Amino acid sequence: MGTTFRLGLDDVHRALDAIDPVGLVVAELTGRGLVVPGPVLQVETNHPEPHVVTRETHSSIRVLLSADALRAVRCASLTVIAAQLLVPPGAATVCVLGSGLRAELMMRMLARYVLGISHIAVCAVDGPTGAIVTQRVIDELELSGIGLAITSRVDEATFGANLVGIATTGSLTDLESRHISKAAVLVNCGGRPVPPSVVDHALLVCVGDRALREQHAHRYEAAQVQPNSARRRRVRYPRPVPTDFADLFQDGRTGPTISALGVVVVDVLDPDQVSAALTYEMTSVARRLGLGTATNLPDHDEGRQ
Repeated sequence: MGTTFRLGLDDVHRALDAIDPVGLVVAELTGRGLVVPGPVLQVETNHPEPHVVTRETHSSIRVLLSADALRAVRCASLTVIAAQLLVPPGAATVCVLGSGLRAELMMRMLARYVLGISHIAVCAVDGPTGAIVTQRVIDELELSGIGLAITSRVDEATFGANLVGIATTGSLTDLESRHISKAAVLVNCGGRPVPPSVVDHALLVCVGDRALREQHAHRYEAAQVQPNSARRRRVRYPRPVPTDFADLFQDGRTGPTISALGVVVVDVLDPDQVSAALTYEMTSVARRLGLGTATNLPDHDEGRQ
């Protein structure tokens, strides 16, 4: 019977400090991703929370990482990438909508990887503020010289922000087009569709993966009121076909130019996806640093042929 190590939240943060998660996700998006040589990755749901299990190649050691934590790291990385590609250079004002680990990691990684952020406003629309503004986040922001504001109102959090990160998996009914600055980049990592009024006023929609666009076509329809009529009808999103990250990487100079002209919505259509490269790197670093707690959880693959 092999040894199983579980990585807790502190272990995840320490492992993140020792790798470049954004670079790993960029490599995957551009087709140059790390070929994971060793562990077999699988999601086990028979624990108190779903875990991703890695198995070392030449030993019987397993490492368990929270699937939610891995998803949060990937979403935070995608938000950073969108900011680097689309937000014009200079002072950036950020709004984060959400709570829990996904919002916490989004704030930490934006502070670390996006230059020029002067201020972050956070609104915990679906949970306690304390789940976002941990001492770890406060320290990160102070070290980076970034101001922090906490509010319970979406309109206050989004006011003046040119980067809005959605980290909530809850309802976005309080988010309206009038809340979004005219040249803002909105990154949706929550899984719920962006409200139609926001999409309808966007200059451009960018999806994480164009291959997923058709099955999410309803996200690009907007309810419009016809002249002299109160009747609403559903119409196809009238602007050009949404682009994706791959298109933006081909010419990184066009992104800030586009976002300076109007609102850009970046819709991460698969926020619950787990990155194999991130999982492998975090596992490898954790083992090198001696992170994790040994556990006696049974190996459910033992005895299988």
